[in-house]
Amino acid sequence: MNMLLETTQQLCLAVDKAADSAMDKQIANIVKLHAKIALGIVFVPIPGADIAAAIANTWTMYFRINKALDIPFSKNLVKSLASGIATNLVSRLPMLAVGEVVKTIPIFGSFLGGAIMAGSLYGVTLAAGVVYMKALAIVLGQQSELTEVNLKAAVDSLVADKNAMKQIIEDANREYAAAKASGEMDGDFQPV
Repeated sequence: MNMLLETTQQLCLAVDKAADSAMDKQIANIVKLHAKIALGIVFVPIPGADIAAAIANTWTMYFRINKALDIPFSKNLVKSLASGIATNLVSRLPMLAVGEVVKTIPIFGSFLGGAIMAGSLYGVTLAAGVVYMKALAIVLGQQSELTEVNLKAAVDSLVADKNAMKQIIEDANREYAAAKASGEMDGDFQPV
């Protein structure tokens, strides 16, 4: 079983939505869709604008996960967590920085920089979704109230574990390679 589906199942169990097996697939598809959107974001020709768009994409992914699970809380909390997780993950991927530098080269720089960044940003987005779902599952699994403080503490504990974060990113990169090899990136992706 892949990392994304496994994490989605853990979250659905914590939210007590395990009886609806379609929910697992729906949430996994939300994360995959936003990871694929990240592939397009890398071709924004303005250095730095792509990272801002990626953070907005991550924020939207979190919002859609919450909506699918009927988990209400403030947009400010989700925005704050999205920025925090994305910033932490981005700081771990030097390829994004290389891609940003290459984008400054006139004419072909945007395309070459985007190509360099594509797999990394896909992996970052997928990993950000996994970290977020794991944090939600931790808080809900402890029967704790879903508050900004509790969720931020769960996220902080996850991103502080350097080995776990490295494993999540490696798994996300493997999932990107598998999706690319299977042709999943070539066709239209229809979310559930």
